[in-house]
Amino acid sequence: MSHPPQSWRVVINRGCDHTLTAWVRPAGDEYRAMDQGGAWCRGASPRHAVVALAARKGWDVVEIRGPGEATTAEQVERMAAVACEEIAAG
Repeated sequence: MSHPPQSWRVVINRGCDHTLTAWVRPAGDEYRAMDQGGAWCRGASPRHAVVALAARKGWDVVEIRGPGEATTAEQVERMAAVACEEIAAG
């Protein structure tokens, strides 16, 4: 059975936040995470593979978000937009 790769986001802090994407796909009994440059790591779960890749790359990790998960900044932005709409509606 073929599984499409999952897109995981690793938010790193370098003065400002950058989001890097790690693609994860099953590989036998393990998972492999790969970055845009082709570096990869294995793990017992998709998250473990992404954590291993981030550690190997020496990334200053702030957040790791799975497929479809909003980052903290995105969640705050959405809450602010809803609050502004509620204030405007009076």
